[in-house]
Amino acid sequence: ASTCGKWKKVKLIREDMVAQGIGADAFTYSSLLGGCKTTGNWKLARKLFAEMEASDTITPNVIHYTTLMTTLQRAGAWKESVEVFNKMSASGVKADVVSYNAAITACAKGEDWQQAWSLFSALRRDGIEPSVVSYNALLSACERCGQADRALEVFENMSRRGIACNQVTYNTLISACGKGGRYDAALRINREMKEKGIR
Repeated sequence: ASTCGKWKKVKLIREDMVAQGIGADAFTYSSLLGGCKTTGNWKLARKLFAEMEASDTITPNVIHYTTLMTTLQRAGAWKESVEVFNKMSASGVKADVVSYNAAITACAKGEDWQQAWSLFSALRRDGIEPSVVSYNALLSACERCGQADRALEVFENMSRRGIACNQVTYNTLISACGKGGRYDAALRINREMKEKGIR
């Protein structure tokens, strides 16, 4: 019901839970926060998360934090999204690749490539293997700020580590080269993209 945005039904189900003496647990909040992410209801997501924090029986986990972060960054509240990530770390909840990706994506939305770079470095220090999504999020941050040389550095790192680049990788990189005046590099990357059969 929450994923479909049927909030009236959600309210009835929650009222029925209370009437039956069934308390909300971590799974209940995961479902509710997931629905908020799907429908973009960031205000309700913040409220639900605050309820969890105030609870004596429920401790927010990495999924709860990451869902809230994603909901906030999609709503344009990228700084708040990164603050949630920092709060998660401070509370002792271990970040995973998905939560790092959400934080790096938030920085890209906010055109803060330096913070995105810092988070990516922290991900590596934590011993987490970056995914293609991690690299693409970092590339996006570099692209939005016209940091062509940094974007090319990220791309070279991907190639060295054997990360399979996709259409998003190449498009973002070509755009970064365009913004940074690196026409030669853009042509080379476009050629490589064609050679690899990526449309």
